[in-house]
Amino acid sequence: MHPSLRRSLDTALTRLPGLYARLAALRRHPNREKVAFLALLRPGDTVLDVGANEGYYTLLFSHLAGRRGRVHAFEPVPPTFARLESRVARGRRHDNVVLHRAAVAESAGEVSLLVPGADLGQASLARHAAGSWQGGAAVAAWAAAAVTLDDYAAALPALDFVPLPGGLRRLDGRFRLRAGGGRPLPRAVRLSRLLAARRDGGGAAAARRPGARARGARGVGQSPVRRAGAPRRAPGPAARCCTLAAGGPLAARRAARGGAMNEPRSIFVLRNNDIGDLLVVTPLFDALRRRFPTAHIAAGVGRWNLPCLAGNPHLSEVLLAEAPWYNKFVPRQGLLARLAWLARSPQMREIARRRFDAGIDVLGSRWGTLLLRRARIPCRLGVRGYAGGDSGVQAWVEFNPWEHVGRSALRFAELLGATDLPPCRPQIFLSAAERRLGEACWHGWAAGRPRVVIGPGGGLAARRWPLAGFAALAGRLAGEGAPVAVAGGPGDRAAGDRIAATAPGARQLAGHLSLRETFALVAAADLVICNSSMLMHAAAAFARPTLALLGPSFPSARQHDAQWGYAGTCRSLGREPGEREAIATPEEALAALRAEPALAAALAGRGRAGKGARG
Repeated sequence: MHPSLRRSLDTALTRLPGLYARLAALRRHPNREKVAFLALLRPGDTVLDVGANEGYYTLLFSHLAGRRGRVHAFEPVPPTFARLESRVARGRRHDNVVLHRAAVAESAGEVSLLVPGADLGQASLARHAAGSWQGGAAVAAWAAAAVTLDDYAAALPALDFVPLPGGLRRLDGRFRLRAGGGRPLPRAVRLSRLLAARRDGGGAAAARRPGARARGARGVGQSPVRRAGAPRRAPGPAARCCTLAAGGPLAARRAARGGAMNEPRSIFVLRNNDIGDLLVVTPLFDALRRRFPTAHIAAGVGRWNLPCLAGNPHLSEVLLAEAPWYNKFVPRQGLLARLAWLARSPQMREIARRRFDAGIDVLGSRWGTLLLRRARIPCRLGVRGYAGGDSGVQAWVEFNPWEHVGRSALRFAELLGATDLPPCRPQIFLSAAERRLGEACWHGWAAGRPRVVIGPGGGLAARRWPLAGFAALAGRLAGEGAPVAVAGGPGDRAAGDRIAATAPGARQLAGHLSLRETFALVAAADLVICNSSMLMHAAAAFARPTLALLGPSFPSARQHDAQWGYAGTCRSLGREPGEREAIATPEEALAALRAEPALAAALAGRGRAGKGARG
C-alpha cells in the first residue's frame, strides 16, 4: 500500500477507534501499545506524550482526542524535534497539539542527552547496553531543558492520560501527578509498576482522572482495563460454557458451581458466501442441533441464499449477513467497503444485538473473525491455514485441501463436543407442494425416459467447462431420446438458449425458475451434468447421479472430488497432473456417462428408483 494512502486510511480509522483497535489486534504481530491507546483515549482527553520522537503517536493522540482535547508532546533532541514539528504540521486534523523541545526528568533544569552514533531515536540520559548502544559507536551529546511531570501537570486544567515512553524506562522515581485544581490523583504512580502494567496489560500504562470511566481493549488476549475498586463483571456466556485448549479443540467444561455441564445457549454460523458454498456445509446445522437440541442456532447468509435454508428444521432463525467479502453477489468488496459494512451496516448491528454465546466463521478469514469480534461473540471458531481465519479466535479447524469441505465444517461441531454427525451431504428441505412442482416440470414430455438436467453456469469463466461442449453433449443426448432440461440462474439464460438451439426437444429453463423451483427440478431428475457449481451440490442433496465437468482452472479432478465431490453419486472429469493436461472433450464426457455404473444406470432411467427429495 502506498505510504500516503496508508496515512489517509490511518487517519480515517481514528474516527472509529473501537473498530480500529480490533483491526490492529488481528495482525499477526499486533502493536499492543497502539491497541491500548485506541481503547483508552476518548474525545476531549488531555494527553502528555513524553519522548514524542518524530510524532507517530502524537498524531494518533491528536486524532483521538479531537478538537476538544489537547496533546502536550515533549521531544528534547533538536533534529528530531524539527521532524516532529514538520510531521504534526502536515498530518494533524485538529489544532490541538502543543510541542515542547524539552526533556522530562526527575528535576527541572538542564540535562545532557547522549546519542549513540547517528541513531537519534536512542537518545538517553545515561549510557546503557541496548539497541544501538551495543556497537560501541561514538556518542554525541545534546543539551536540553528539562521539566518535571509534577510541575507541568499542576499547571494544566485537566490531565487524563500519560503514556509511559521508552525514554523514562530507566527512572524509578515517584511522580505524584495532580489533576485540575491541584487535586492529587488517588495514589503515587511508580514507574516500575506502570512498566509492568504495560507488559502485562497489552498496552501503555495510563493515569486517568479520578472517577473517569476505565476502558480497555479486549484484543490480543488481554483483560480489559478496570477502575480500581470497581466490581468485577460476571463471566460472559462463553466463559460459562466453553474451555479452550491452546491451539486445540474446544470442549464443554463442568461449571465451578454445582459441576453441571454448561452449554452455549446461542450459536451464530457465518456463511456469507455463494450458493454452493452454503449448500455444502448445511450438515453442520444438523450436527449442532443434535449436540445442542435447545440452543438458539442462527445462520448469517446473504439474501441470495435465503431459499437454500427455507424449511430447515435445525435452524432457529436466519439473519442477513451480506458482508462484502468472498462472494460474487456484493459488487463493492474493497477495503473501505468492508470497513464501512462492519462499522455502519444495520445487518452488523442486528447480529451484535443478539449477543450470541458462540460464533463460527465457516470460511475462515480475518474479516469473518473480525465480524465475530465486532458482534462481541466471546467464543469464536475459525479456520487456520486459509485466509487468516485463526486470528482472533479461541479454536480452529485446520484447512486441508484434500478434505471435503462439508467434513471440515462438521469439525466445528466436533470442537463443541459433537459426536453424532450426519452424513456429509447437503440438506435441502422441499415441501410436498414443491416436490409436485418438480414432477410437473417433467410431466408430459419425459414419460418413461431418463430425465437429464444440464447446467452450464458456474462462476468464473476459467472454472467452467466450455459452453460449446455442453451444447454438443446436450445435442447427442437429445438425439438419443433423452429429455434434456437446461437449468441455471438469470445470468445463464443466454447460455441456455444456445444449448436449447442445438438440442432438439430440450427445454430451456435457465433464468425462468426460482432457486427453489430449480431444486425441485433437480430432485425429480435422473441425471445432472454441470460445472463445479450450485447444481452439483443440489444434486447431491437428493442423491442424483452427477457428472461434474471441470474447467481449466482446476488442476486435479481427484483433488476436486476429495474437496467438493460426493462419493457414490458424483464423478468429476478434468485435468490430472502427470496424466492429462487438457480438459475433457464432449466425446470423453459421453464415454464417462456410459462407463460409470451410477451414471449409466441414471442414463438408462433407473436413477430415481427409491430416491425422494428431503423434506
